[in-house]
Amino acid sequence: MIEYLLNNSTDLFTYSLMVTLGLLVIGEVFLPWIKSTASIPVRWWNNIALHLVNSYIILLVMPVTTISAAIYFQENTLGLFHLLNLNFWFAFIIGFFIYDLFHYSIHRVFHQVPLLWKLHRLHHTDPDVDVSTELKHHPFELVVTVVSAVVVVFVFGIPAVSIILCSLFAQVVSLISHANIKIAESVDTPIRKVFVTPAMHRIHHSAWQPETDSNYGVLFSFWDRWFGTYVDKPLAGYEGMKLGLDGFRSPRDLWLDKLLLQPFRRHVVVPASISEPIDEGKST
Repeated sequence: MIEYLLNNSTDLFTYSLMVTLGLLVIGEVFLPWIKSTASIPVRWWNNIALHLVNSYIILLVMPVTTISAAIYFQENTLGLFHLLNLNFWFAFIIGFFIYDLFHYSIHRVFHQVPLLWKLHRLHHTDPDVDVSTELKHHPFELVVTVVSAVVVVFVFGIPAVSIILCSLFAQVVSLISHANIKIAESVDTPIRKVFVTPAMHRIHHSAWQPETDSNYGVLFSFWDRWFGTYVDKPLAGYEGMKLGLDGFRSPRDLWLDKLLLQPFRRHVVVPASISEPIDEGKST
């Protein structure tokens, strides 16, 4: 089983993405939750195009992946787990949770460090949130994330199989959590005690900063509860909650060239109380 995962990880990620994406698209077409405010074809074509550009850039500039790095560190007994000579299965379980905690942490850092926020805010410019939003990340953000992940894998010596399984589960859950599908509250409530749900993550895409800076979890939801970043419900309610970023709401902002240039653009908002635009403090 372990050898199969190591030898077929790329195919597993591809098939998982295609199947999950396909099922969620069907769900969004026939059972949409919130009515879209922007052109769905324009958003989808450009979000998918950005994802393809990202895939090419990552392959081009990042010859080392977290999985290949983990295999190398394991073969050369590098990292804390190897130095402590931990039992493989114990290291696998602990590594699984550490790797997801890393993604919670780096997500939070991207929001709190102004320079990194400029890279990450592209993901938050989507005026609607659906499964295609999960594909909307700037390539520079992905490079920073991969490099940081390799460092964490090196420090702890996380087994490659932990990374593969955690990433597979996280990919599925992240696609689901961005999907524009409504899950009954009676089902959502028990699930979100452990995993991130669409209702929980939708709050993270609120245009109101206190809600934007919450619910950072990718796979597990309890990190937010434990570290004080959990918000249960949006202040304005799900139907009334404004999504996206106020400085980037024109139809032109949805196109690929604008997406790629996003980190270099000045984020300006117009507060309701004054007529002159000011820089949004977080994004300068």
